[in-house]
Amino acid sequence: MSLRLAKRASDKKLFPDAPPDAVTFLEEQLECLEREGPEKVAALIQPEEVMLFVKTYLPGDGATTLQNLAKETLYDEGKTVKIAARRLVSRQTYRGNATLDSIIRFCAALRGSVLAPTSKYKIQPNPKVHAILTTNYDNLLEAAFSTKFRYLLKPVGRTGSRESRTGQRLIPVYHIHGYISVFPPRDATKKQKPSELVIAEDDYFRTFYNPHGFTDSIATRFFRQRSCLFIGSAMTDMNLRRFLFYARREHTDPDTMPRHFAIMKTTTDPRDDFIASVLGAYGVDIIWIDDFVEIDEVLKEVYTSVEGIDPADWEALRKIERSGY
Repeated sequence: MSLRLAKRASDKKLFPDAPPDAVTFLEEQLECLEREGPEKVAALIQPEEVMLFVKTYLPGDGATTLQNLAKETLYDEGKTVKIAARRLVSRQTYRGNATLDSIIRFCAALRGSVLAPTSKYKIQPNPKVHAILTTNYDNLLEAAFSTKFRYLLKPVGRTGSRESRTGQRLIPVYHIHGYISVFPPRDATKKQKPSELVIAEDDYFRTFYNPHGFTDSIATRFFRQRSCLFIGSAMTDMNLRRFLFYARREHTDPDTMPRHFAIMKTTTDPRDDFIASVLGAYGVDIIWIDDFVEIDEVLKEVYTSVEGIDPADWEALRKIERSGY
């Protein structure tokens, strides 16, 4: 997203004082990304560096401009914005993404199952899922869930955000690096403080030294109190490891420390054992897979491990489509 955002800022003539060669370099990196993939670009430049450059050269109120640029970049297509404004996404979004489809099913409980034995609704939030922690800024997960089932995932992007709905349990989705909503507040005249983004290199430094900030407090509490399953993470982020370290250090009884698991693709070489040993020091066990398509089977195995769950419930959730959309 960072390179596309920088290109959008450049096209809007928002870099009047930026070094021209630096802007040209970023545009070349975007072309390289689209042509050769992220691995080639990652060797030369990091997203946090790109965003620091953007923040440095945006004129005026850079924070507000950056928020607007990020929103435009995340919700780029007119069709996407129109659908997302109803808090939904196209069904093809999760139909074409097996991992996303598996995650949203994992968060659901079928009426009449041991997870929702007395529910008056066809779908309820899975009571075994306490919350979701994400570094994404968009509402893809919540919107996909709402399209397939109903509004049961609640985005939370800053201190003071409501985490539930009166009389109904929701699964909070904590956007620890900030949340960018595609739709305005219900009361459009009300001034609503936007979620503070952790997006540039200096933002990471700022949050690193703010132990009582939203990011630190949520993440450390999350890892200290609940068993977590990491999906789609390389587990190399220093902030993530910092959270795991402090959660482990602050836990008074090591024997009751929650176990964490990360689904990771094997490299089939001795490096795997090294990675497992390093993450083990943070209390994270690895579930190795050969291909990302296996994530669905892993989540199914965890889901159906609950006593009394019928494996057919998992397949039933796969086939459900919300009516009316």
